[in-house]
This record gives sequence, structure tokens and C-alpha cells, in this order.
Amino acid sequence: MNKFLEKLKGIKHIEIYISVVLIIVIVAIYFSVNSGDKTADEPQKPITASDYSSEIEKKLVALLSEISNIGEVSVMVSTEGTSEPEIAYEIEEKETTQKNATTGAETTTKTTTKTPYLKDGEPVIIANGEPKITGVVVVASGAASPAVRLSIERAVRTLIVDDGVKIEILF
Repeated sequence: MNKFLEKLKGIKHIEIYISVVLIIVIVAIYFSVNSGDKTADEPQKPITASDYSSEIEKKLVALLSEISNIGEVSVMVSTEGTSEPEIAYEIEEKETTQKNATTGAETTTKTTTKTPYLKDGEPVIIANGEPKITGVVVVASGAASPAVRLSIERAVRTLIVDDGVKIEILF
């Protein structure tokens, strides 16, 4: 061990060698972590209302199935509207000042230009909106019990926060 330490001490400018190795390791880690993250550059596809409803239905069935004595569960979610993607924009602001030749008064005008940011000729979508949920129907064999019905109502209301959503529980 002492021989190894003596050899290290004998190397001139060892700090430079260590620094170069550390920089190479950091750069390698950076590129290995960021090389797999292509989703930020890829445009997101808008979700359809039926896909959105299906996804919510699956999540509700999975959640409601955990309630004791609920039995078999089926869920239907109705939605309104479509998903509207949020598009990235380039915003350019210009300010021009004009001087009136006769009165000498200055007028300042601000102009804002909003242009969609394009990648490969397509607008870049940064987020997708979601259709509005208008109603939920839950059919559960154990819903005859008032306690189970109340648990179902609470679970659905907690997941779907909008008070305007109609919830119907059948058995």
C-alpha cells in the first residue's frame, strides 16, 4: 500500500489527471441519463375522449374493487368535449415610439406577436387537455347495502372533484 502511495505522490500534476478523469465521468453520466429522454422532443398525441373515459373507468373499477362487500363492479364514465392540446408558442414583443412632427408628442406602441413553435413543420404540443367528465354510473352487486353505497359515492367524489358531475350507483 505504501509503495502505491509513493508512486502516486511521484506523479507530476496528478491533480490535472484526476480532474480530467472526473470530467469524463460526469460527461458520460450526463449523456447516458439524457440520451433515453426523448419524450420532451417528441410531439405528444392528443388523447381522445373515449380513451380518456376508458382510462378513468379502469382506474375507478380498480379502486372500487378494493371496497369490502362491493362484489362485482362495472363503471361507465361519460365525457363532454374533446382534449385540446396546449401548443408551444414563441412570443415576440416590439415597442415602437413615434414622435408627432407638429406637436412634438411621443406615442409608444407595444406589439405582441404569438407564433406557434414548429418542429418538423408540426406545432409542438406541450400538454394535452382533458375532456370534462359529466357523469359516472357504477353498477355493483354489493351496492344494496347503504354502507357500500356511501363508500362508492365517497370514492367517486374524491377521484372526480367536480361537483357538477352526476353520479348514479346501481345494484
